[in-house]
Amino acid sequence: MILNSLLEEAKQMECVGIGSKQKESIEHIVDCAYKGKNKSCVSVTLTLLYKKIENPFQDIRKHQDGMEGGFSGRTLDTKIITPFLTKENFSHNKESGWLTRSFEQPHPYDSSYPGKITPKSLKEKFLNLIHSIEEKNRGGVPSKRKKMCCLYITVTFKMANKIS
Repeated sequence: MILNSLLEEAKQMECVGIGSKQKESIEHIVDCAYKGKNKSCVSVTLTLLYKKIENPFQDIRKHQDGMEGGFSGRTLDTKIITPFLTKENFSHNKESGWLTRSFEQPHPYDSSYPGKITPKSLKEKFLNLIHSIEEKNRGGVPSKRKKMCCLYITVTFKMANKIS
């Protein structure tokens, strides 16, 4: 499974090869989860990154089936991400990070997203990270997009579990 190999990679790597703004966003997302401010954001972020690896052409801002060109982030989280986080003893929501009203809004995750993700700094970092993933290498080589998302997941795991 992709997530197992990325976790193993996280145990052996340094956090290099990732942009400072992206790393800062991931750090903030993980820090907020550790402080109990929003665990859902880690699950949602991992789900979106996983989807981008699974299908580099998917616009991950469109996180619901009902959106044109969208997909079901909640289903992916329930079937793959949450069971993996449970198995690996990562801190996470019981059922799904997507059940939080902050993330379930039927709007794409872009700068005008109306969901009340708190704290405000978390909303900003989350939306900026997702935007940068979609805009970086836009129309570019799918393998580069996959590699970038693999790296982001690996860094997230490393920070979330304080793996050294």
